Amino acid sequence: PQKTLVVDFWYLMLPVARGKTRYLFRQYRNFLTHPLIRKPMNWRFRRFADVALEEDRVIIEGQHARLAAGL
Repeated sequence: PQKTLVVDFWYLMLPVARGKTRYLFRQYRNFLTHPLIRKPMNWRFRRFADVALEEDRVIIEGQHARLAAGL
């Protein structure tokens, strides 16, 4: 039988104080898990996540500014 490849990303945003949000990221996959490849692949997936998180950070900071301004 053919194996189904799974990759799942979880992004959690937790308000921790007024104007502050903790942003947590977790990734799961069922491929490229051999010990010799796991570390480089984790690094590569982390770089992809960093790009996404930076894009989201800009949006979240903009939302905080609009909320503070009463919009």
